[in-house]
Amino acid sequence: MLHYRQRPKEVIVSRQPAADGTAAIRLGTISKASFKVEIAAEAKVTSEERQEIDSVAAIYRSAATSHRQWSALKFPETTGEVLEHYESGATEFEKDLIRTTVVRAARKMRVRGAGAEPGKAETPPPPKAAQSAVPSPEAIASALYETLARDRRAKVEGDPRKAQKTQLNGEWDLLAVARALMMKLA
Repeated sequence: MLHYRQRPKEVIVSRQPAADGTAAIRLGTISKASFKVEIAAEAKVTSEERQEIDSVAAIYRSAATSHRQWSALKFPETTGEVLEHYESGATEFEKDLIRTTVVRAARKMRVRGAGAEPGKAETPPPPKAAQSAVPSPEAIASALYETLARDRRAKVEGDPRKAQKTQLNGEWDLLAVARALMMKLA
C-alpha cells in the first residue's frame, strides 16, 4: 500500500512500512506545480503502483483546476465584499493593497486583451521600493495616457490628464472608466 505525504511544493510517495518493522521506502514525488510524477531511480515500482501514483497525480491536477474555476466564479462576490470592506473601514495599508492590486489586475487584463503573450510583461516591473507605494490618480491618468498613446488601436483626442476624450476601438472611454474606478477607491 502506498502512502502520500504532503509537503508545500510536492507530495512524497512512499511504500508503507511492512508489519515486520522495516522502514518506509520512498518511491518518488508528485510536483504540486506541474503535477509531474518523478520516480526515484533506485525505486522498484510495480505497474499497479505506477497506475495508482498516476491516478493520484490526475486527482491533484483536477483539484487545482476546479479550485481556479471556483475562484473565478466567486470573483464577483469577493470583489463586492472587498469594496464594501474598503468603503466601510479598511486600514490605510489594506486600502493601499487593494488599490495596487486593482491597478495591476487592470494592466494585466489590458495587456492580455491586446494579444500579448500571457506571463510576458509589457513593461518591466517597478523597483522593489516603488512596489509598496500606491500611485496617485494623476500618475495613473498619466500612465494611462502614455500607454494609450503607444497603442495603435487607441484613439487619443487631446490629453486624458486634462479630462479629454480617449477611446479604444471606438467603444470605451477608458479615462471615464479609470476616473470612476479611482473615485470609487479614493
